[in-house]
Order: sequence, then structure tokens, then C-alpha cells
Amino acid sequence: MKNSLLLFIIISLFACNKADKQSSENSNKNSLSDTSGVQNSNTNQTAGNLKIAYVLSDTVLIKFTHYQKIKASLTAKGEKIEKEIQSRAQAMQIEYQGYQAKGQNMSPKELQAAEMSLMKKQQDLEAYKNKQASDLMKEEETLNKDLQKKIDTFLESYAAEHGYTFILSKHIGGSVLFGLKELDITKEVIEGLNASVKK
Repeated sequence: MKNSLLLFIIISLFACNKADKQSSENSNKNSLSDTSGVQNSNTNQTAGNLKIAYVLSDTVLIKFTHYQKIKASLTAKGEKIEKEIQSRAQAMQIEYQGYQAKGQNMSPKELQAAEMSLMKKQQDLEAYKNKQASDLMKEEETLNKDLQKKIDTFLESYAAEHGYTFILSKHIGGSVLFGLKELDITKEVIEGLNASVKK
């Protein structure tokens, strides 16, 4: 669960300014239509005006309060379900031990009924466990979509406001291997994301 949220955030922390992207696409079309072999001046102008920044996605994960609340909520629910399942399993174990202790004093019919009862409880517990896991996964997916929407909306607005063509995600194992410190907008993005959620 934690890994899927982490992967989601890392993927989500990449945004393109739609207006600049459209402009770049139009410039590329112009360049392709130029059969003289000389690079189109519009393409040069667009490439020269690229404005790129990056965020440290691991830091965003730690300091984005909305994400931390979601993570804590899902973890707490998972732990609660796990404890409930363990409690019910322990109760069944005690019941089974009780039947074993009374086994010699029980008729074959009573033993069979006890075994059937325990088997039914075990099946019910397994079904409950599967349902709770499925419900928790669906809730996680819903929260992930909501989180992605919040991040995408903010980054799109932030990129447009500050004139960024790309906002990249820098993290261990990622494709961004180096970036000048001046291009790091992690602090601003964290502050903006947290402020946008409070509205």
C-alpha cells in the first residue's frame, strides 16, 4: 500500500504547461513542413524559451500534509482490520481447544456439529478478510485519484503562473540525475500544495 502511494506521487510530480506544450507541438509541425533543410526559427525560439524546474519528490511526500493524512488513515484502518482478524482467529483457536478437551465426553454427532461450526466460522473469517482487503484497496484507489487530481491541478496552475514548460521529479533511481540548485522549486511546491488543500 505504501509503495503504491509512493509510486503514484512520484509519477504525478511531472507536469507540462498546456499552453507551452501546444506551442511546442505547433513549432514542431512547422519544422517538419520546412523542406529547405534549414531549422525553422519558431522552433529555435520555442527551444530557447524552455523553462524547466524540478522537485525532490521524496521531500514532497514527507512534507505534503494531505498525503501524510491519507497514509496515516489507510495504515490505521489496515492495522484495525488486522487486529480484528487476529482476535477472531484466536477466539476460534480457543473454541477448538475447548472441543478437544471435551472431545471424549462428546457424542460423534456433537463432535461433527462442532467441527462443522468451526469450519463455517473459518470460512466466514476468510471471506471477511478478503472483503476488507478489497474494500481497503478500493478506498486507496479512490484516495489516490483524488490526490493525483490535487497535485495535477496545482502543478498545472503553478507552471502556468511561473512560465514553466516542464516540472520534473528528482528522486533516487529516477531519470533526472542532476539539476542546478537554482532550479529546485521543492519548497515552493510543498508550500503551495499544503496551502491549496487548506482552502
